[in-house]
Amino acid sequence: MSASRKKKFSMGTLLARLVLVGAGLSALVPVLWTFLNSFKNRVDIVSAVPRFFFTPTLENYVYVLSREAVAQGLLNSVLVVGAAVIVGAVLGLRPRMRSRATRCAGPTTSSSSCCRCASCRRWPWPFR
Repeated sequence: MSASRKKKFSMGTLLARLVLVGAGLSALVPVLWTFLNSFKNRVDIVSAVPRFFFTPTLENYVYVLSREAVAQGLLNSVLVVGAAVIVGAVLGLRPRMRSRATRCAGPTTSSSSCCRCASCRRWPWPFR
């Protein structure tokens, strides 16, 4: 690289980047720590000395997912999300306002619209 193209970092830029890295780590480390603790035994989680090397287990997930209240909550979530997706899809569809007699036949040339009607100007050919 030539000398004119090298970027010089000021002390303020370096300090700003360090603050951003610190903020990012302070947000990410607790989430990662909680995720790793979900695979530990209860004894390993509450020990005074943190254990970084452990035998992973799925006991905690089996315990939580086998409870009836959690299963009911998951079912409710799936039903609500499914209903929301269906309602969003139905409301997102464009209603057909024109009758069959006034509907355009499609593009007659290589252009994207078939005529100069308001519908063809508003909705390009593939979306009519």
